[in-house]
Amino acid sequence: MIKELFFIKKTDDPYIRHLFSMACILIVFVIGYLQRELAFASFGAFGIVTFNYYKPFPRKYLTKYLFLIGIFMASSNLLGMCASHFRWTAPIAVGVVAFLGRFFFRLYKIEKPGPYFSVMFVSIGVSSNLDFAKIPLMTLFFMAGVLVAIIMALILSLFDKRHVISYGQQVAFKERLIDDPSVIIDSYFYGAILFFAAYLSFSLKLYNPYWLVISCAAILQGSNFRDVFSRHIQRIIGTIIGLIIAALMLEVHWNTLDQMFVISILYMIVDFFSKKNYTVLLFFSTPMALMLSNLVHHQYVSTLVQYRFISILLGSLLGLISAWLITKVIRFYVHNKHFIDHLKKNKL
Repeated sequence: MIKELFFIKKTDDPYIRHLFSMACILIVFVIGYLQRELAFASFGAFGIVTFNYYKPFPRKYLTKYLFLIGIFMASSNLLGMCASHFRWTAPIAVGVVAFLGRFFFRLYKIEKPGPYFSVMFVSIGVSSNLDFAKIPLMTLFFMAGVLVAIIMALILSLFDKRHVISYGQQVAFKERLIDDPSVIIDSYFYGAILFFAAYLSFSLKLYNPYWLVISCAAILQGSNFRDVFSRHIQRIIGTIIGLIIAALMLEVHWNTLDQMFVISILYMIVDFFSKKNYTVLLFFSTPMALMLSNLVHHQYVSTLVQYRFISILLGSLLGLISAWLITKVIRFYVHNKHFIDHLKKNKL
């Protein structure tokens, strides 16, 4: 496990892909800066996350694939922003998006980050408290970011020398469900855990309550309990180092343009390590997230760092405990199923 903390995995991603990811966020930042609309820079940055799902698919299929993912993420954020006006519905919105995201992303075999970003955006939405009149405009900014991501993904496909992935014959929804019936139970557990995470974060009145939910969702990305436990350790260590870096960076008096440029560089580095090493990724994603938060809402550095650490610690622990409980329940079910089958077989 110690080796896994800093082991750099090899991937087949072309280096030019990371430059394109930086170009995506730079484009929305430049547009927002020139229009003197930092909300466009913020919500447009949410939309360009669609680029993270890039695969070397045929271009026609790639466009449809990214557009549907972008629509789901934007709809999740929209639902969250609407739910923020009825506080009691906030955990329900998070739970519904988590369930639907886990269900469809697993059923259609959309790999990591899977539904993580959808959960992140609905959580940010329920913490936003934007006026109803501004919500449609913010969703439009989000979709502008999605459009930028799709255009950049199509341009990247012209330079990507990897073998084009054939998506083969289309499989009907019913057949997918028959092949993977446990997806319903898995999605239910995932949605219920994140429902509780959202309820807990708002009950504790945490600063930026979505941090706890996002942390819990990140831990639950593990495919088994050992993987979840590894991510828990990696997240704690990576966050501590990332917060130290963030505290130093936020002490520098950056102007708006400087902050945008630094965030863009950090975004490229995060994209580079996204599939290579989770611990190192957090060294850069933590200061990036705090700088992006500080870009729109200027806040005290000590407040940001303190509450970020508390939220991530609580969210990681909740994710770890939930994964442990699910593992125990599944083992209990499997053990008793064999016992019951044995009784039936022997007519006892």
